[in-house]
Amino acid sequence: MAGQHQDRPGTSQTGVGASEPGARAFAWSVWGVMTLAAVALVARFGTDVPIWDDYAWVPTLVGEGPLTPGWLWEQFNEHRIPLPKLILLGVCRLAGNDVRAGMAASVVVLSAISAMLVALAGRLRGGARMSDAIFPLLLLHPGHATNLLWSNQLLQVLPTGLGAAFLIPIARRPTWPGPATAAVAGAGLTLLPLCGGTGLSYVPALALWLLAAAWAEARSGHPGAGRRAAVTALAAAPSLVLSALYLHGFHAGSHPVSPGGILDVARTAVQFLAGGVGAPASWAWPLSGVITLGLASLGLLLLGRAWVFQAEERPRILGLVAFLGAMTAMAGAVGWGRGWAGPLAGFQDRYVTMATPFWCWLVVVVRCYAPPSPGGLVSSTLFAVVCVLLWPNTEVGLACGERNAAAAAALARDIREGMPPYLIVRRHTPFLHPSQDEAYRLLPMLRRARIGPFGALRNAPPLIETRLPVAPTEVRLGHWDAATSTVHVTGVDPQVVFRLPTPRRVAGLRIRYTHANAQGAPARFALAWKQPGQSNYVDTQRVAYWTMPTGEDRQTTVWIGDTLGEFRIQPDNQPCEFHISEIVLLEPSTGSVSPAASRSPGR
Repeated sequence: MAGQHQDRPGTSQTGVGASEPGARAFAWSVWGVMTLAAVALVARFGTDVPIWDDYAWVPTLVGEGPLTPGWLWEQFNEHRIPLPKLILLGVCRLAGNDVRAGMAASVVVLSAISAMLVALAGRLRGGARMSDAIFPLLLLHPGHATNLLWSNQLLQVLPTGLGAAFLIPIARRPTWPGPATAAVAGAGLTLLPLCGGTGLSYVPALALWLLAAAWAEARSGHPGAGRRAAVTALAAAPSLVLSALYLHGFHAGSHPVSPGGILDVARTAVQFLAGGVGAPASWAWPLSGVITLGLASLGLLLLGRAWVFQAEERPRILGLVAFLGAMTAMAGAVGWGRGWAGPLAGFQDRYVTMATPFWCWLVVVVRCYAPPSPGGLVSSTLFAVVCVLLWPNTEVGLACGERNAAAAAALARDIREGMPPYLIVRRHTPFLHPSQDEAYRLLPMLRRARIGPFGALRNAPPLIETRLPVAPTEVRLGHWDAATSTVHVTGVDPQVVFRLPTPRRVAGLRIRYTHANAQGAPARFALAWKQPGQSNYVDTQRVAYWTMPTGEDRQTTVWIGDTLGEFRIQPDNQPCEFHISEIVLLEPSTGSVSPAASRSPGR
């Protein structure tokens, strides 16, 4: 039992040793400052414009989508996210349908888990230390801006908070958790599969730790051991049942095969863990990866040493190993899903928050099991490094906030000036949504609900439809089958060129198509155009849609808002079959173009 440990080097008895003078006040002051900084970040840069994945729940928020068990449980990308959906709906409705309430909820989650970890650190061997302030520095720095300034990212922030909180029942005592602690831990574990793939990654390893605690209790021979063992085992059961239900009918997303195989997966997984300290980890790659692997090995070495010499600590040691296993599972999932995406695929801004619990785990392991002198040095060094990284992380966060705020301000200005919806879509995708089709479909809903600046959006003007011949003027990296109106693409990044007999002022182009490739994956589609007399294609006259739906009899509209002399289509970035059923010019009627629309739509 914890109370029977002797005060000796290497002992990790809770509460042994005097706290450093002023350490508690310092750690809690840093927590307060970092919480206020996160609040200030959201207050300054958070916008009331829903973007991208927000539209998985915004229609329901405004009463134009279903609120049913089926909708809550449905798969969205690789996630089932009923709990984040319910929280987002609740807080945003309380805020008058303002999506910034979701951003505030993310700040609350990260601030709360930071406070809990600071409190935990004060109960570990040696008492409170100045370096305990590392937790709010890790979890609340502005480098989390991509998640904090995007309401939908509560689906990543919430399971990160719930997962990191599991360090508390694991580390606060060296013994197995009692029934009460196991019940609380089990309740938190039950919520994790309701938070998407990030939460699901934690469940197997942490549930096994609770089951091991039940097994140990059952074998203890103590009075009432059977009842306590049953309570502990039952605490783990709901999370395992929900995990099985999560995977029932699950459809794995299609993605390209990693060219480097397992090496790409491993590299991306290590990058993911290294990125938990923020964006600077990507700048220092591969050194940051070597350091991350070295520190993970140090943590395992300390746990192995304690396993040999401190047998009474084995329940806590197993819990910490299980937590590392959960983080490794998450990193492996990211590596498998993103390893194909390039040499720095694991360093995505939105991954920073998800990977931070790995570094919290490392701090706890060092506090519990490193010999006092070197352990203090390691803790202080980690704290100093995180302090040094605070400035570049702040610069990254402020730059992200300024970009978001500028994009939202430009959108609001164009709406106020009466720009028609098709030009709003042209100018403000992919900021609003990666798909022009979806953005155009959603604009009337946002106007009716008066979400953010959209209440002032003008109605869509009437458009004149003119069909074009579907036979292209030129095909590169493929050939045209006139009998079936199909482009047989044979190479990477093909070009299907169409020249108009006379230039036309167009709002957009509507294309009906059938697409198929060997992987059955969405098309990486792009359309570019030239104005009359223009010799080359330019980036500002191009629309790319990297997830255009594959399949039969599909339709997409590309909004242009320009004078069109020639355009070219990239049906995909790989060999495919692209059957063209119809191409329609959408031309604005006389008087339907606002003064704001006369400005160039290039961003």
